[in-house]
Amino acid sequence: MGCAPNQNPKIDLVKRFYSARNESDFGKLKMVVSDTLIEIEGTDSMFYSTNDYYKKFQWDSVFIPKYEMQNLEPIDNYILATISTTSKRFEYLDNNPMISKHKILFKNDKIFQIETFDYIGVDWDVWQMKRESLIKWIDNNHPELAGFIFDMTKQGGENYLKAIELFEDR
Repeated sequence: MGCAPNQNPKIDLVKRFYSARNESDFGKLKMVVSDTLIEIEGTDSMFYSTNDYYKKFQWDSVFIPKYEMQNLEPIDNYILATISTTSKRFEYLDNNPMISKHKILFKNDKIFQIETFDYIGVDWDVWQMKRESLIKWIDNNHPELAGFIFDMTKQGGENYLKAIELFEDR
């Protein structure tokens, strides 16, 4: 199985990664990521086993994200990716789409590290205000959903969506 002329196998892996995310197909996703996946954002690093990443994937999938690869640029041993993401969560937070830049690294022909190092046009003040008003309103009016913001399971994502729906229908 060869590559077309000028086709970079790492770019193909990144395309397959985001295609699997768009399809909410973890089976396809785990074919392109290593057994341990590292995500870095700012000073935070998260190390995921396949099972741990599956839980995060399930949480994220609840919001029906769609990923558009705006630019994929091979640089030395990594891919610099500019990704536009839309989702129900970002829509509520008034930052839809969210455009971010990632440095994607590879080991043994699989993605093993994704470093998010820039967000383009994100209004963090609006994000924080919308998030905090949602949390406060849910705590006061639907305490059964309290803590949804910290629950990174599929159920936590469903509770987050329910909180948004209740808040917007108030």
